[in-house]
Amino acid sequence: MDQIEKTPSALLAYAKDRHFDQQAEETAALRRFRAITQTLSPEDTVRTAFLGVDQFQSSVRHGGLIAAVITDDRIILAAADDEAGQGVGVPGAGAPSEEDPDAEAFDFPLDDIESLDPTGSPAAGILYFELSSMVLLSIGVDGACLKELYQEIMRAVLHHDRALFRRLNPQADAALEQSLQEAEAEARAARGPQDHLPPAGAKAPAAPVDPVRPGGPAAPPKTAAARPQPVTEDLDQELRRLKKLLDDGILTEEEFTAKKRQLLGL
Repeated sequence: MDQIEKTPSALLAYAKDRHFDQQAEETAALRRFRAITQTLSPEDTVRTAFLGVDQFQSSVRHGGLIAAVITDDRIILAAADDEAGQGVGVPGAGAPSEEDPDAEAFDFPLDDIESLDPTGSPAAGILYFELSSMVLLSIGVDGACLKELYQEIMRAVLHHDRALFRRLNPQADAALEQSLQEAEAEARAARGPQDHLPPAGAKAPAAPVDPVRPGGPAAPPKTAAARPQPVTEDLDQELRRLKKLLDDGILTEEEFTAKKRQLLGL
């Protein structure tokens, strides 16, 4: 997954590209994303960004436009400063941004999520976040994009903590299980070959001694030339999984080719 630039315009563009923007008025959306970017640190990695309707009950009963950004370890929300911090659905959400006094940001750790439930119809969806502090957030979103947005949020949870992902999805469907595999593959690819290096200070294993040439290192054993592996049913499934990771942008073309050659014994 490409890293999302941490600027208001880039966050809004990301949301628009995925239809996560509620067709919101641009000035209002940028104002909220600006409040969020002021809370981001250089170490934060943005996993997804979207716009919704805060405290959604119906088309006429709600708390107004709200922006949300999910990083590796927290969710950041920003809404208009309505009635002393009530605009983000959390009492006492904090002081407004100095640069933009009519928008404020509030964040909470991903670990605080007790449950996350998507519900709704193709016309209108709602994300319910239940927090450990007994706070319930309800954010209205475009129902046509509800599933995709929910999976992006759960992908961020996967990157943060596999145990939390399992707890929020005790009966995870196949798509989310696939997301788990993709996240693990992405993590392995990001770590690279250093995973196979010995710990610092570890002694290298002693070279075997050739009994025919005492005192010298053992001659390398003779091996048959590698032969391509036959394509079995398991191998076919693994190749299909790797192709999906490539199509989803989790693996690069080079990583996909290298892994495919390894599986085929080329």
